[in-house]
Amino acid sequence: MIKILTLFILMPLWVFALSVPELELSESLSEKKRGHEFLQLLWDTGSIVEDIEIQTYLKDLGHELTTYSENPDKHFGFLLLDDSSINAFAGSYGYIGIHTGMLLSSDSESELAGVLSHEISHVTQNHLNRFSEKTDKQTYLLVAGMLAAVLVDDSN
Repeated sequence: MIKILTLFILMPLWVFALSVPELELSESLSEKKRGHEFLQLLWDTGSIVEDIEIQTYLKDLGHELTTYSENPDKHFGFLLLDDSSINAFAGSYGYIGIHTGMLLSSDSESELAGVLSHEISHVTQNHLNRFSEKTDKQTYLLVAGMLAAVLVDDSN
């Protein structure tokens, strides 16, 4: 019975601790580390197009668009990946990937800029980080629930 009472007293404190924001410095270092790991993963697949002219064009267009974003000083990196699908994505630390299929199917620079702007908004709105935090909190709550079930079962 004491275990159950202790659990119910400590549980709200634990959940509250999960909702307290971390230091911004540690978040940015963590995001930077995840970003470099993400970039390394892309390089390891061998799918990054190494054409300097195309990469420079994509980077210049992307950086021109980021000057109009909510946080123009945020780190962004733009990459072209050799993939025929019509797709693009935003990854950790502001890395944005465009598939060659998307580039080739764009009828104009404006269409490509629209896709890049969409991906830039994912970065500036911290969608990836929010999803990660939500998943982490759900995992902690799931573990807490399992521990509670074990403690209740042990007391019976």
